[in-house]
This record gives sequence, C-alpha cells and structure tokens, in this order.
Amino acid sequence: MTTLKKELFSIHDRNKLMVAICWILNIIAGISAMPGVGVEIGVAIIGIGVMWYILPTIFVWKRLFSTFIPYYFVMIFSVMPYTLGPYITAYVFTYIFTVMLSLYFNYKPVLLLGISNLFYTCFFVFNYGELVFPTYFPVAYLIPLLASHVLITSVLVTQSILGNKMREHSLFIEQDSKIDALTGALNIKMYHEYMDYMFEKKRENKSIKMQLAVVDIDNFKNINDTYGHSIGDLILKRIANVLMISVNDEDYVIRYGGEEFVIIFMDKSFSESYKLAEACRIAVQDYFHEEIEAHNPVTVSMGLENFNNASNKEELFRKADELLYLAKRNGKNQTKVYK
Repeated sequence: MTTLKKELFSIHDRNKLMVAICWILNIIAGISAMPGVGVEIGVAIIGIGVMWYILPTIFVWKRLFSTFIPYYFVMIFSVMPYTLGPYITAYVFTYIFTVMLSLYFNYKPVLLLGISNLFYTCFFVFNYGELVFPTYFPVAYLIPLLASHVLITSVLVTQSILGNKMREHSLFIEQDSKIDALTGALNIKMYHEYMDYMFEKKRENKSIKMQLAVVDIDNFKNINDTYGHSIGDLILKRIANVLMISVNDEDYVIRYGGEEFVIIFMDKSFSESYKLAEACRIAVQDYFHEEIEAHNPVTVSMGLENFNNASNKEELFRKADELLYLAKRNGKNQTKVYK
C-alpha cells in the first residue's frame, strides 16, 4: 500500500469515468440516430461502439495498463470519426471527444486528439463537403472549422495543465493533513473520518465487507529504553513500511498512536483478512534490524474484529483492542480473533 493510491480521483477512477461516459454516449448516439437514418444504422453505431470500448472496459475492470488507457482512447477517438460517414452530427463528436479527454487533467491526450482532429477536419470537408454543406466551397468551411479546433484544443490544454497543478496542490495539502509525519502511514484523523463514513453507510443498510486489526509492537518500550528514541523511531518507520507493502491496494494502514497501528481490511471475507493479517505479522517478524541485533526479531501482536459485529467505531475498536491484549497475555507475536 502507498499513500498516493488513496487519491480520491486516481487514474483508475478517471478511466472508469471515461469508460462509463463512452458507453452512455454510444447508446445515446445509436438510439438517437434510429429515427433519422434507420434502425439498422443505429444498431450499427452501437455495434461499432461495443467493438471499440470492450477492450478498455476489460483493462479497467482488471486494473491493467491504467496509464496507457487515456492514449488508447485517443486512438479510438481519432479513428472512430472516419467510420461514421458524412453526417455533421457525427463530426460534432470530435469536439465532444476532446472535452471528454480533458477530464484526465493531462494535456498530452488532449493535444494529440486536437492535432488528429485537424487532419480529420480536412478529410471531412474535402470528402463530404458537397453532401453536408448547402453550398460547397471548401475554404469557407475548412478555415473556421480548423480555427475552432485550434481554439478549443488550446483552451482545454491550458485548462488541463492548470487543473492538474491545482489538483496536485490540493492532493498534497489533503494528504499532508492525513499522513503520519514519522511513519508515512495514514494518521488517526484519517481513521476517525473513514470510520464515521463507513458506519454512516452501515446505517443506510449497505452491505460492507470490512475488518479492523489493532496492531501493537511487542516489547517496544525495551527497545526505546535500550537503544534510544532515534532507533525506536527507525523501527517504527520500518514496521509501518512492512505493513503497508504487505496489505492489498484497497486496505489502509494507520498509525493510531505510539507503537500502535490499525489496519482496515476492505472487500474481504473474515478468513481472507485473517490470512492477510497473519502474513503481515510474519513479514514483520522476518525483518532483521541490524541496529538492535540482540532484540531481533521484533514482533507484533494483533486483534482482528469484524466490522459487522459492532454498532459504532468505539465498540469496533474496543473489541479489536481486547483481542490484541488477549494475544499479549497469551505470549505475544500472534493474531487473536473471537472464536
């Protein structure tokens, strides 16, 4: 796990949004074309859309090639107009596609599509001008259309650059307020905000698969007393990092205070979360700290509780914390659950 992956509007989220918009537009375009050009043409438009959009949909669903997908859409939006024929309504989509790509806050896809649209505009005017425009004089239509694309692309490129800078600044400020300065894990503020949000969803009768593990470093006071707080801080950083790289992308590692952490396991059965908690515990145990050779291995104890067994965040934490101290009393370096 990394802290950046928790960005509210990640590249994966933007890809999901783009795929959803494409499918909606495809269906709307096909249905709206049926009264004017016939049912067969409308169905053909939907079929073409399915052909183009099925692959990026699979990529997004499987979380594959996330950074490549915006450029795949550039290719789709560049080629698709050539398949739509001599319809001015089809040409209008060149503007819509450019606006859609600006949602990525990345000027490169917008600029590439803007350049592609200039070539398509020339193709459209010289090949379909006599069919589409009331009086055919290519230059009279070509120059205004090219100018409009240059203007729109310039505006959207500028907007994407400024929007990305604002987004990065906002993300930095937001993350800075929710990251523990010492360990890089999320902090207790994030924990309370997220738990409030999840219990609000629970009150709305939404099904939630979530577990909470309370984690405490065993005998940490001895390490601090023997080697000093600077070494203790180093151990804390390392253990936090081990936990963060051991959980899955959808999980959260939070420093609760002192040598205590919590892990929020998301979208898993209880047995899956228990196996992952054990994997975290073993990963911590297997890490060798050369600065405190005599005190290796450093271990953690855990208490794991199911979200659905509590009515509020205080009860959930108390139950997991009780299991943690049961693990401490039973010899430490173990994960305890209610039988």
